[in-house]
Amino acid sequence: MASAWTPLKSLTNLSSASASLFLLPIGEYQRDGDVLRGVSKGTKKFAETAVLEGVKMGSRIARGSKSLLEFVASGEEEGKESGKSTPRQRRPSNITEGFQQAYGALTGGFSAARKSISSASGARGKVRAVPVAMLQPVIGVTGAVQKTLEGFGGSLDKKAQEERALKYRMDKTT
Repeated sequence: MASAWTPLKSLTNLSSASASLFLLPIGEYQRDGDVLRGVSKGTKKFAETAVLEGVKMGSRIARGSKSLLEFVASGEEEGKESGKSTPRQRRPSNITEGFQQAYGALTGGFSAARKSISSASGARGKVRAVPVAMLQPVIGVTGAVQKTLEGFGGSLDKKAQEERALKYRMDKTT
């Protein structure tokens, strides 16, 4: 139940991995009398979980920052559609896809900045477009960080990779 709420899910995963630091050595000692193997397994499980949860948290922070910056940029644009956001992409499943999507986000931010200045009419319009043009590359950078972290997390999380592969395999057959 506690793992249904996203912040608690990370805490739940970390606490269960922390328990592995103690429970795996005890289990290995009772089974084989070898504590070191249990310590090794427990430490590995804790380290993997800590890194994965850190990457997921960083990705969530980058996504939230990007959304906030997009909201601020949409408020700065006068006469344009407010609340517009970049279209959602499928999460990258590995680091290669993460880098590809990060490159797209980065170049998209810089091209949006160029477009906002070049589409403004007159000197007064160009001056008003400068704050938005300054935010667009920052939005691109936060999107690139988000996609890179999601790709890194996708490469680390074997369970999610298997679930995603099963899901997309089922979608193709229907």
